Amino acid sequence: MYFDRNKDFASATNNIKITDTINNSVAKGHYAEVWKAQDSVFITKRALVITVQEKDSLYMHSDTIRVNGPPESRITRAYYNAKLYKSDLSGKADSIHADHKTGLTRLINLARFSSTDAFSSKRNPVLWNVGNQMTGDTIHLIANPKTEQLDSLLVFNDAFIISKDTLGDGFSQTKGQRLIGLFKDNELYNVDIIKNAEVIYFMRDDKGELIGINKSKSGSINMKIENNEIVENRFINQVDGDIYPESEFPENARKLRGFVWREEERPKSVEDLFKDDPPLELPVIQGLDEYMPQEEFFDEALMQRVEDAKPKDSKEDEVQKAARNIPDEAIKKSDSLKAAQKSPIKKVLKKEN
Repeated sequence: MYFDRNKDFASATNNIKITDTINNSVAKGHYAEVWKAQDSVFITKRALVITVQEKDSLYMHSDTIRVNGPPESRITRAYYNAKLYKSDLSGKADSIHADHKTGLTRLINLARFSSTDAFSSKRNPVLWNVGNQMTGDTIHLIANPKTEQLDSLLVFNDAFIISKDTLGDGFSQTKGQRLIGLFKDNELYNVDIIKNAEVIYFMRDDKGELIGINKSKSGSINMKIENNEIVENRFINQVDGDIYPESEFPENARKLRGFVWREEERPKSVEDLFKDDPPLELPVIQGLDEYMPQEEFFDEALMQRVEDAKPKDSKEDEVQKAARNIPDEAIKKSDSLKAAQKSPIKKVLKKEN
């Protein structure tokens, strides 16, 4: 760990934990920099930010995370293979931008320039809520900062929502230019697909028996969802489509253009956030050498040099210039050694009987 008080800067390496008690968040990683005066934190190497909520914490992971701004207007930016996870919601994008004051979280793709980059594969942002998979060029997720509940969802350009049929092997699908979704109790209940809307969904009766497969197009579509199932579709403007018996609906027509089921990428636990990270190599930090007692600085040789520097005509108790900064303890020790050397050595001879 390194700290510069003059610059209000600190950095640390390996097994780092930074706690924000005001916003109830924790940042972890293996390299971090903190600029206190700028309200800025930079963290990388398995970077993870945990926003502690009353009922369900939100985890955000990426190669690099920056947290900026004063406590009341904090912004978190995660980039390069960014992911988020909570029990009823998870997502993945090249970059995630979260404004904690407004509750707006944006999932964005950034242009990649290097084919050797570990995160260079370009895929649209994806968001999973319960059984629904939503993709698009950019996704905006809006939550209420006070209640910590999801409020709405906006998907821009190539919006695509997929949910697996609960009683079969098929997939209900809806796509269009834009998507607006509304949440209740953190579950999607209303979806509007705007412009060039297309839909394939499996229609079932109250007993769960398949009635038919609806494949339609229209200017826009409104969908009502209950318990992760489409219970109502309303087609608006330029409606064209039909309901087909399962036996008359060919397999190659059961997926809309651009269909990609990405369930294998879905984080289902905090550990899953790290499962496709490149190998992590942590530096080995050299510790301090074993303590070795210092040699005595004011040794006998040094004290002798000080003694030799005295002028010949100086008085015995006069403090010389060369001895001004020598501690009293060192002078006393030197004097005692001199006295011991001057005292005569008495030999005791034992008479032999």
